[in-house]
Amino acid sequence: MKNTYLDVLKSSNLFTGFSTAQLETIIKRDQVSIKSFKAHNIIHLELETCTHLDFILEGKVIIQQIDINGNLLTMTEFSAGDNIGGNVLFSQANFYPMTIIALTDVVIMQFSKSIVLKFCQTNQSFLENFLMSLSDKSFILTQKIKVLSTKSIREMCLDFIENEFKKQNQNPIMLPLSKKALSEKLGIQRTSLSRVLTQLQLEGYIEYSGRSIKILKKVE
Repeated sequence: MKNTYLDVLKSSNLFTGFSTAQLETIIKRDQVSIKSFKAHNIIHLELETCTHLDFILEGKVIIQQIDINGNLLTMTEFSAGDNIGGNVLFSQANFYPMTIIALTDVVIMQFSKSIVLKFCQTNQSFLENFLMSLSDKSFILTQKIKVLSTKSIREMCLDFIENEFKKQNQNPIMLPLSKKALSEKLGIQRTSLSRVLTQLQLEGYIEYSGRSIKILKKVE
């Protein structure tokens, strides 16, 4: 491994509690691997299962999402010294909520879930910095959500339908919750939800009955 990669680890907040000797030992373990990606290549797809903590050794990555209208939304950008996946690695729903793409040529060191857990249990500094990293990413997401909160009820409903289609990989999809629960989840009135679904059906975009929604065409 390049000495510069070891320097990146040493200079990162995440590994400030480790000595050079400890880092050299860590990177030789079977539970740690290094992968390279060319610019514009996909690193992780949306809904792909997260099994490792990715630490960026070199290059830049972007977090993107494509909405139901085909619009590409860039949520944020990460570079050398940043880590990815910690927010979902230990989740029961441990899949990437968005697609991660290499903005430039990228080199990533991947740490298995078990080794990350061991770091947290044996190194107080790593645990604190790992939690701080999760908090920082949560803040970034919250700020982005504030920007997106200007979406209309129609757009939020379409986003939900599209996300369920991706998860279920079938058409029609089955709503995983009642319309009352869905309206609460979206933060809107149940009557508003019903009105939007009815309008989308009248316009020929969907066909729905009970909890079944069939996507007939995408919104132009």
